[in-house]
This record gives sequence, structure tokens and C-alpha cells, in this order.
Amino acid sequence: MSISDDVALTRQGAWARRHSLSFDGGGVRGYSSLLILQKLIAEIKDIEVNGSDPATSSYHPEPYNEPFNSSRNSGNGNIVSSHQAREETHRYLPCHYFDFIAGTSTGGLIAIMLARLRMSVDDAIEVFEDLSKEVFSGSRAPVWFPWIYTYNHKNLERVIKKIVDKRIPTTDPNWSTREKEFFTELTGICNCIVVANGKTKQANTPYIFRSYISPPTTGDRKRSANFIRNPGVRDHYPIWMVARATSAAPGYLREMHIEGREFIDGAIGFNNPTEELYDEVEYLYGTKANSLILSIGTGSHEPRSSNFKPIGVVADALRMATDCQRIHKNMEQRCDREEGFGYYRLNVENNLGDIKIGAYRELPRIKKITEEYLSMPDVRKTLHEVAEILVKNRRDRISKNIDRWEAFCCDTRYQCICGPHKRCQYGYHERTRHRFVEHLKRDHEITNDDEKKKIIEESKNIFIQSMAKRAFTVRQS
Repeated sequence: MSISDDVALTRQGAWARRHSLSFDGGGVRGYSSLLILQKLIAEIKDIEVNGSDPATSSYHPEPYNEPFNSSRNSGNGNIVSSHQAREETHRYLPCHYFDFIAGTSTGGLIAIMLARLRMSVDDAIEVFEDLSKEVFSGSRAPVWFPWIYTYNHKNLERVIKKIVDKRIPTTDPNWSTREKEFFTELTGICNCIVVANGKTKQANTPYIFRSYISPPTTGDRKRSANFIRNPGVRDHYPIWMVARATSAAPGYLREMHIEGREFIDGAIGFNNPTEELYDEVEYLYGTKANSLILSIGTGSHEPRSSNFKPIGVVADALRMATDCQRIHKNMEQRCDREEGFGYYRLNVENNLGDIKIGAYRELPRIKKITEEYLSMPDVRKTLHEVAEILVKNRRDRISKNIDRWEAFCCDTRYQCICGPHKRCQYGYHERTRHRFVEHLKRDHEITNDDEKKKIIEESKNIFIQSMAKRAFTVRQS
């Protein structure tokens, strides 16, 4: 199913309203962003549980699906993740409330975890704690480059590969390789956007990695694509490569080369990806498609003089690059101009931005500062307001099209196993249960309820496995 098919299927009510989440870059300060999101999910959980139709998970009314290799019960002694705290929010996934999750640099890593790997915020926090320690306390770059790269990029690569392997196990080598690509054939689910900088001879230009099909700039789209980055490209790269590309901060981690192109940290000029996200949604679905964008920052700071010290020059350049207020002001103006568009920004302002991007030992301090911010009445009010909007939209979608909800929240596909039929022999599949039942009745004349139920359960998600086998066969031929 293409993006256009997805639009045709959902161009009604709650399914036409696009809700998006954006994360700034900021190294270990991304920990603050996750803590803010955790508080939002806690608000969501309270509303869901106390509603007229209590929902014990964000899958509701579908049964809760415990994620494979969840770290929820690991008991690893991390800073935030007590068992009691995890029990509060782990059953409510951000990817069930947002249509797009975007990020730059560290925010890009977070977006990958929440959208592409569909993790709970609690699992993402545990992973982030471990990642920060392993990457920023590990071995430095090779001794012959000590003044260029502060940290060894191989440590980050190893950690990201480990995260992906844990979430996508290698039960079938052919399929798992396909699944570990950033681009996914699955449509109609929460999409992931990661912003990096692609270096050219002339300048650094932003490059958007997409987990979904982006149509080329033709027809009406061409007129609205003035600021769309690399449309029409399918990013069939391993997830770890995309994560490395967006986090290759100059002076900290070595640049990433993909198919002959050099990528560096998206934070250099595009640390706040909210405008890129807004334009992307409008490009895909048309004007008025953006209903809500929540932007989460990594702290503000005051510029400092470098005093001509090499290390200071690099540090100050990065500090200035991570000042996202200009984008925030632009988004506020868009919100004022456009009726029906809600824009929210949550960003700790109490000296959080002064913490260096690799200071992993400062995680307890980041937690303390963020908790103080989250206790402010205005912040609590904003969190509750956003949570109410997200919960209402989720429930409205279920009431409008429950089959569509099953596909969105569970990644389901139905591939016909009845054959022979002129369409079934080519791997005929449907995105929703309703359409699949119509196919069984129309093309196979199956009307017996018990027989239909048996075929439906056996056909569910077989499409995913067959796609992998066909893709592998094509690559081998």
C-alpha cells in the first residue's frame, strides 16, 4: 500500500488528523526529553484508565502485546527505571498516539527507538541510560586523531546494533536482515523521520531519512515541495547506519559514509526538526493535515566566549547550533496563523543546556532539573492538555474504523492462503480484516463463519514473512 492508498483509506475525521512528535538533539540531554515524554505517557495512562471505557493498554480494544525482549523487568538498577515506575506507563506506546516521530542527533536515536522499533518510553529510557554510559565512557578515538574525535564511533555502532538485534531477533537470517533496514514496507503505522546533514563540496544540506515511501515531486506535490528534502528516495539502509549518520557530531564522533556520501550530525543547523516535520506532513497529506505537533527540547543556554581555545571553539559552535528558539518562534507564528493546528513546546530552561553532550555522569542532575521543570503548574497543564487531545483522537479513530486501528497498532496484514486464484497466487494480501473477509466471500465464496475465522487467524501476518522471502529471492537472482 502506498502513501496515496493510505490517504484514500483514512481521509475522514480522526484518521485525517496527523499528530506528530519532534525531538531536538543534545547528547545526553536527550535524557530530559525522554523523562518529559514519560510524564506525558503517565498523564495519558491516567486518562485512559479513568475513562468511560477503561483502557489497560494503548492497544485497547486489541489485546496487549508484550514486546519481544522488553527490558521492563531487567532489574538492572538504572537511575529512573524502578519496577513500580515502569508498571505505570510501559503498556502505553507513543507510536499508538503519534503518526510521525522525528528527531535530530540524539533526538534521532530516540525517534528510531520509539517509532521504528516501537519501544515504550520506559524501555527507551533504560536503553538511553546504558547507551550514554557505553558510548561516552568507552575508549576514545584512535590516538592519532585525539584532537578531532572525542569519542570512538565504533562504541556507538556496537551499542545501536545490540539494541536492534534485541528488538528484532535473528530467527530467520533472510527476514531479519530485511527487518533491520530503516525503511519498512509496512505502511499505515507510525512513521519515523531522522534528520542528518549530507556534506557536499558546496555546503552541508539537510537529508531526511524516512521509514516510509516518499512520493516524487510531481503534479500538485511539485508545487508544494519547495522545502522537501530528497523526496522519492527509499532508505534501504540498516537502522544502525541511519542512527550513526544523525549523531556524528563534529569534534565528538567520526562522520558516517553511506554509498559514497558523507553525513554528519543533523544538529549542525537543524537541531530542532519541527519545521522539517511540519513541511513533510503537509507535503504528504496536503494543507491542514497537521493537527498537532509536540516539540520536546534538550534545554536552553547562554552563549559563551570561546577565548580562542580550540576545544572552546568547537564546544561553542555546537552550543550555538543547538539553540532552537528560532524554529520555536517560527512554529508559534504558524500556529497563530492556522486554525485547527496545535503546537506545543516543552523545553527545560534551568541551565540544562550548559551540560556537555557527552557528560553521562550528569544523568542524575538532568533527572533532578527535569523533575523540577515538570512540577511547574504551566507545564503540568500543557501535559494534561496534550494528553487529552491524544487520547481523544485514539478513541475517535477506533470508533471510526476499528479494522484500521488493528492495522495501525499491531502492524497486521492478511495474506490469502486459500488458493488457487488468479490474485492469490501472486501473494494477494489485504491491510484490514474487513477487506480480507470481503475477498474470501467474493473470490472464494467462503461464507461459513467458523471456516472464515480459521482462515483469518492463519492468514494474519503471513504477508510479512512472504515479503521477506520474495525480497531475498530477488536479491539472490
